[in-house]
Amino acid sequence: MPVDRDPAIPAPPPAPLRPTDPPALAGQWLAGRWLAAASRGAMPVLVALALALPSLAMGWLADDYVHRAAIDGNVVGHPGGLDLYDFADGNAQRMAWNQDHGFPWWTATDLKVRFFRPLSSALTHLDHRLAGGDPWAAHLLSALCYAGLVAGVWRLLRRTLPGAAGGGGGAAGLAALLYAIDDSHAMAVAWPSNRNALVATGLVVWGTLAWLRYRQDRWRPGQALAWLLWLTALAAGETALGAMALPGAYELCGGPEPAAQPWRQRARRLLPFAALGLAYVAVYKIGHYGAFHSAAYLDPLGETPQFLAAAWQRVPMLIGALFGRVPVELAVADSRLAAPLAAAGWAVAALLLWLGRWALAQSDALTRQHLRWLLLGSAASLLPAAATFAAHRLLVVASIGAAALLAVVFAAALPGLAASWPQAASPVPAAQRWAAQLLAVLHVAVAPLLFLGGTAGLVWVSQRVEASLRVPALGAAAGKTAVLPAAPDLIALYQPVSMLAQGLPVPRRWWTLTAGMQDCLLRVVDDHTIELRLESGAWLDTDAERLLRSRDLRFARGDSVRLSGLRVEILSANPAGEPDHLRVVFDQRLDDPDLVWLRWGRAGVEPLHLPPPGPWLRLARSPWMGP
Repeated sequence: MPVDRDPAIPAPPPAPLRPTDPPALAGQWLAGRWLAAASRGAMPVLVALALALPSLAMGWLADDYVHRAAIDGNVVGHPGGLDLYDFADGNAQRMAWNQDHGFPWWTATDLKVRFFRPLSSALTHLDHRLAGGDPWAAHLLSALCYAGLVAGVWRLLRRTLPGAAGGGGGAAGLAALLYAIDDSHAMAVAWPSNRNALVATGLVVWGTLAWLRYRQDRWRPGQALAWLLWLTALAAGETALGAMALPGAYELCGGPEPAAQPWRQRARRLLPFAALGLAYVAVYKIGHYGAFHSAAYLDPLGETPQFLAAAWQRVPMLIGALFGRVPVELAVADSRLAAPLAAAGWAVAALLLWLGRWALAQSDALTRQHLRWLLLGSAASLLPAAATFAAHRLLVVASIGAAALLAVVFAAALPGLAASWPQAASPVPAAQRWAAQLLAVLHVAVAPLLFLGGTAGLVWVSQRVEASLRVPALGAAAGKTAVLPAAPDLIALYQPVSMLAQGLPVPRRWWTLTAGMQDCLLRVVDDHTIELRLESGAWLDTDAERLLRSRDLRFARGDSVRLSGLRVEILSANPAGEPDHLRVVFDQRLDDPDLVWLRWGRAGVEPLHLPPPGPWLRLARSPWMGP
């Protein structure tokens, strides 16, 4: 029988959640205790450093070798200096050298993949001077950059989320911890070539902190300091342009007094940010930076239709990766997966919109005010990120707003996960509770394991790459012409320059004839000619292969491409302009000692023995690195 309560007597506070209280679980309660400790004080920064330090065991990988070879002056046509992120500039002579040293025959002759990152280039030179060929200095610097970034995010969230008093716990501490353990940061931390994202984002975050102190506390030095840090960030990498959406969103949402700021005044406050963006774009264009005729890297201004078509899929894929850990990198290997992965991203976005609206309704007005601009800025940062193929490593900026939103969701829906906060006064609907528990599993339990696992995977890959550079077959090809009829993906692109960076003897020429996901058939036609064909599918149908050639550059039957020493003829191609049957005519005889025929095995390249004229030889696509 219900008993009426005297309204004059305040209701007792809700009982603390215990493992035996339905619907709480023991794991949730224990996780809450751990989070309460790990989200206090400087603990998120220490956790970030602990997650970053295992990358010290990693060697060099892919673009790292290009940078080292360019610093030593071993890449013909490369400008070096502060332009280490210049991989192709449309110069025909430089491309001719590239196509003799790893770039395959289908590379667009006017390909441009050139990024304005002078500060990041300078840091790479610093790595090289500190430790020469040893990568430990680069990885240590990356770990420190990550710790500095997380410290900035932690300070930013302390100013914008509740519960910051008493040492930085509460929602701000949890959000900072969620950011620190976010596995999407693993590659930016472990791969020196991707460190530019950490540096650019960190400088923008610290600049935004200075700006908030200027706008909220009237701290006048904050204005000049903010602009100085933002300008420096733009010299670190293009990620800074997306990160600048954070202070821009702050002003667009009204700054420190949103209710008192009319839209016209808000628009005027955005003018300096717009001027900075236009100046940056002008420098970019005057310096001939950007991308052209690459399907993986797109120029939003110079290739607007292609960019918008790609962004329609890439942005939802990034949202799915951000909140749902959707493995969007699979689309790089198989473009047919892009549509279902984008659909998964839209589903994740709908879930977060529903859950986030409910959580914000439970929050105070100040939290809603700050989350509005944090989420708007983080969402806006996804648009420039869509200029390249979708990958978790592009989420360094967007995960700031994501961490803040998740912390508020957990505070509202999972009070047992927030042992340092007061319990929610109203019961949590079952649907919201279960959705929040799923997100907690992904972002609290799984994320740090994926972070460490991703780092361990990169360490293993770098070690296998290092070993693959010293196989006997490559030694036998030194000073000669290496021919790979079939290579897995574009890993062969980096083989010659990696050997140059290591000071190893390299082939005089390096020709990759195909790189795909399918088994390839090879047939010798005559003393100078071979044919390559696929039983199903086509080449150039993946983003990896299309890194070097845009999709609007199509091949058709009868087309041919001439290199210095061979001619590739297209015998058949599908309607998308992707070839599936090739004839390759060599200037030399196939049995010329200068031609060293290679195939890819588990340990790297190994000798290939051509069959007699007539029968087809199957070149099975095997993993490029074995156990």
